[in-house]
Amino acid sequence: MKFITLLILSLILDPVLRPAKIKVRGAHTTVVIDPGAGGDDQTDLTLKVALKLRENLQNHGLKSVLTREEKGEVTIATSPARQ
Repeated sequence: MKFITLLILSLILDPVLRPAKIKVRGAHTTVVIDPGAGGDDQTDLTLKVALKLRENLQNHGLKSVLTREEKGEVTIATSPARQ
């Protein structure tokens, strides 16, 4: 059974679904988004959510960087952290 935990909802999906709640705090102006997890059947969905989050963050004046921007399988060998 697949489900979304409250933690995932509040930390990941909430900023995408309710961008007005995004607050800029202090001197932090860059956010790094890593859409590299989620399993074989979820990598495309994870990327779509990350792209939407980046758009919302940029609309609120924050610089956003993704660790990947292309569709495809993410493995430990192809992870940006390994490069």
